[in-house]
Amino acid sequence: MQTITFHQSAPDPVQYAALFETTGWNDNYRATPEDLATAISRSWFSISAYDNAALVGFGRVVSDGVLYGMIYDMVVSPSFQGRGIGTAILTKLVERCRDAA
Repeated sequence: MQTITFHQSAPDPVQYAALFETTGWNDNYRATPEDLATAISRSWFSISAYDNAALVGFGRVVSDGVLYGMIYDMVVSPSFQGRGIGTAILTKLVERCRDAA
């Protein structure tokens, strides 16, 4: 059985770009790995999910730090979908927001 680990850090830009490509979103955005790295570096909080060293999921919160936070970029690799990884990421993001009040 695979063990998924979760890290509270931004992933490697090249790994994230590959994961982002699986969504089809970049057909419109046409973001480079550097663009994506800049975007996620400006997040208030993020969670990366790994199967060994392979990035298989990601989610982040962008916040004004006072009143509002929005969850963006909930992504799970298609070959890992249906295993509860997205649910775990979302739960961790919401918990962090609640902890910060």
